[in-house]
Amino acid sequence: MFDLRDLPHRDALGKLRQRYPNLDVTFLQLLRTGQDALASMERHLAGHGLSLRRFSVLILLARNPDGLSPSRLAAATGVTCATMTGVLDTLERDGCVRREHGSEDRRAVTVLPAHKGMALLDAVLPGHYDRVATAMEALTEAERDTLIGLLAKVAQGLARLA
Repeated sequence: MFDLRDLPHRDALGKLRQRYPNLDVTFLQLLRTGQDALASMERHLAGHGLSLRRFSVLILLARNPDGLSPSRLAAATGVTCATMTGVLDTLERDGCVRREHGSEDRRAVTVLPAHKGMALLDAVLPGHYDRVATAMEALTEAERDTLIGLLAKVAQGLARLA
């Protein structure tokens, strides 16, 4: 979690750049903005009894109504299979998903969206999209396109770090 709220001012940056020439406050601002966006989403989702991880699983299942394997859900959300098992246990307990075992191989599991899970998404998404629209309303369509392109370039740079 990135918690730096007080980013350096111009004078401090000048001094820091003398010592660390590669300093780029743009990345710090990106981290802070991303953290603020996630915190806002988490607050909204918590009001509906959801975590960001459980919400992500429901979104993936809404896009894949024929179901996904737990390992595919884990990979798509960036967590371990063990963590996904816990997420799915909670969602299944709450009636939001169901697990089906393969008829020929009982070890094969497909996670399917349950009606209650899709109804929960229907309740959450309008407010979620309203909040996103409010966060983005200061940007023109052209600025949004530019931002998407710029973020793609940052993602390429991050990929080179892996």
